[in-house]
Amino acid sequence: GVSTQVLEQERKDALKKSFALDYDRCYLKVKDILSQKDKVAYIYAEVPKEKLIAIYLSPVDTTPVGIFFTQEPQGNTLIEISSPSIYAKEEIANRIFTGIKELIKPK
Repeated sequence: GVSTQVLEQERKDALKKSFALDYDRCYLKVKDILSQKDKVAYIYAEVPKEKLIAIYLSPVDTTPVGIFFTQEPQGNTLIEISSPSIYAKEEIANRIFTGIKELIKPK
């Protein structure tokens, strides 16, 4: 199996943001964002019981990044982005947080 241990260890230093979206919609939106053509990330593991998507920055850059989801009260979801690489963590957090903000922006 593929190890996600380093992502668990780095979770204490994760970039975090809470969104007014339920877990299922949040999870699907993150997968959409990760598959956008111009910036494809490679999903190498999905761990449903950990509510984790583990990715590589791209198909050629195998820096691991973990995306953790935590259900919160009032149907909110906390997203945590962890990685041993500060650059990778910030890059993916920026992509995901911006993408989700676009989704929930009032029309």
